[in-house]
Amino acid sequence: MCAMANIQFVDINDEPIGGGTKEEAHERGIRRRVIRIFLVNSNSEVLLQRRGDNVLSARGNGMTLSQAM
Repeated sequence: MCAMANIQFVDINDEPIGGGTKEEAHERGIRRRVIRIFLVNSNSEVLLQRRGDNVLSARGNGMTLSQAM
């Protein structure tokens, strides 16, 4: 099992308000910064990654483009 990463918590204006783990942010309803990257090939096909069974939300589901945007 890997160690939990320390991330920055932010307010509604994206101003830093502290830090902790992603799990803490979910449990306490605290905002955090999220980055998503979309890979699109020359045929305009988007790579979709299946979510693992150990993620906090949408476990085991494939993320669709509409869910990510």
